[in-house]
Amino acid sequence: MTVDYMDMDFGPTVEESVDSNNESNTLGAVYSPYKSDKAARMMKSMGYEEGRPLGKPSQNGILEPIQVQKRDGRQGIGFDTEKKRKHSLEVHEYNVVKSEFRSRVREEQDSVKMRTQLAKMQEACFNLDCQRAVADEDELLSDPTKARRANVLYRRPILERACANLVLETDPDLDKFEALSIEEQLEMANSYLRKKHYYCFWCGVLYDDDYDLMSCPGNSEKAH
Repeated sequence: MTVDYMDMDFGPTVEESVDSNNESNTLGAVYSPYKSDKAARMMKSMGYEEGRPLGKPSQNGILEPIQVQKRDGRQGIGFDTEKKRKHSLEVHEYNVVKSEFRSRVREEQDSVKMRTQLAKMQEACFNLDCQRAVADEDELLSDPTKARRANVLYRRPILERACANLVLETDPDLDKFEALSIEEQLEMANSYLRKKHYYCFWCGVLYDDDYDLMSCPGNSEKAH
């Protein structure tokens, strides 16, 4: 009969047996009650009775030693704490980036919205000025010289239409107006519409006078 030594099971190695025995002996020593006469006498002399809780009498007293938790791997003391700290830091950084991104998107959307509102207010200012003969549409749109003297609130769009093929000259008043924040430009155009023409941009209503304008909810978008 031929024996294939490659398929034979020789059982656990010496090192595996030693490790297994050491572990069993260690855990067994922890969980086994004192059996030696000397140890038993010492425990009894201190008031210990087998099967009763350790320490002062209490319903919550433990009957067995705290179990030893065996850890697999060699990660070292404090590894879990460091891992949790890094994870917490990564989550925090992710939330910060997400919050900043949302804030930036919201600011861009608000900027686009306000610039659209400003363009509409400028158009309203120009149309109402023309209706009340404050400005002459034909002259402003056909004569670049007069377009440069248009109300600064709507001068830019008028210049772009009247001087589309011309090089625009330096305009200190227009530069000063456009250097303001978009919120400030909106406030100036809105104030002009209300005080000069009794027009509420947010209502879309042309009121008769100051008294009539008092029926408007307010001079801001939020009030409407």
